[in-house]
Parts: sequence; structure tokens; C-alpha cells
Amino acid sequence: MQALAAVPVKSSHPAPPVAPSSGRKPAATPVAAPAPEGAKVEVPKPATGAGAPPSSSDRKGYVFPIIIVPASLTTCITLYNVQDFLLQGIYTSVEEKRSAGAVKDRDMVLVRDLPNHTGRLCYHIIDDPSKLTEAEWNLVVAVFATGQLWQFKGWKYPTPVALFQNVLGIHVCIDSAAVDPNILSWNCRVLKVYFS
Repeated sequence: MQALAAVPVKSSHPAPPVAPSSGRKPAATPVAAPAPEGAKVEVPKPATGAGAPPSSSDRKGYVFPIIIVPASLTTCITLYNVQDFLLQGIYTSVEEKRSAGAVKDRDMVLVRDLPNHTGRLCYHIIDDPSKLTEAEWNLVVAVFATGQLWQFKGWKYPTPVALFQNVLGIHVCIDSAAVDPNILSWNCRVLKVYFS
């Protein structure tokens, strides 16, 4: 089981170094380096799990790798805009999506076609992990973190530090925003969205 593979971003800014972590699942690899120009970023390429996208009636249990996004509407990435961000490499604020009439799903299945039409990769994207079973927690490959401790209340791991030793932590913020000190101490990968 692998998660999102690192993809170089077309940028004049060097990517920040990634420290090796022997305690992480092999699936927990960096998503991408910061994107300096506009709000366009290279799309992370999933590296595992094949199959056709399930219909909404198939969502009774999670069978694909899981990515957890914050439920809060004040964060950069939520169920409103995660699909554009991960599949197209485009950042659109939650406010813009809501103003445009976007509706938030309970969860979603993100489907990515492999190069040369060799298959499809699917990921469940959720914002409420409170009902995940032990087996489903083993499918979690990435968490978009806000920096707030309340985000992790009731989760499998007792602390964010323990969580991010096992799962890829990602924090997305606008280039002018300060990074929460918690994020820096939790072993999360920081992705900044730059506007020109």
C-alpha cells in the first residue's frame, strides 16, 4: 500500500528537504514541493490501488486508501476543494467554492487514471474519521492537518505526533500565513500556495 508519490513542481524555488523517517508506513511519502507561481501546483500522483470508481451505494465500507481532510470551513483544504487540488493541481478557496454553489459531500472517491490508460487509482476522501474501524484506520495514508489539537479528538492515535509517525501529515497554507508551531513539531509536510 502506497500513498501519494512526490512529484516535482515546476518552480524556481527549491523543494524543502524531506528527512527520512523509518517509523512511517512506506505509503507516507511527500506529496509535492511548494508552488511559487499563481495558485497552480503539480498534482500528486497516487501510486497504488486499482479499480473502477465505486458508486455511492458502494461506500458502506472503505476499501481504498483513505485521505482525511479537516471538517472546518476556515482551513485551506476541505471536501469542497480537495478534488481540484489533488487532481488538477489548482487551489480554489473554500469561500470561492461555496459562493459558486459547491455542495460538500459526506465523503468522496477521488479517481485518477494511470498514464497510458493502464488502470485507475482510487482514494476515499473523508472529513470525519470518528467511525473508522481498526481495519479502515490501517487504510489511512494521509491527513491534512490544521494545526489545532481538537482536529484529532477521538482518533485512533493518542497524539498528533504518534499519528504523523504512521501517516503522512500535510499542511496547506497561503504563502503569507504563518505556519502554526504545532505543524512544525508534528512532522507534517508544509505546502504553501503562492499567488502572483
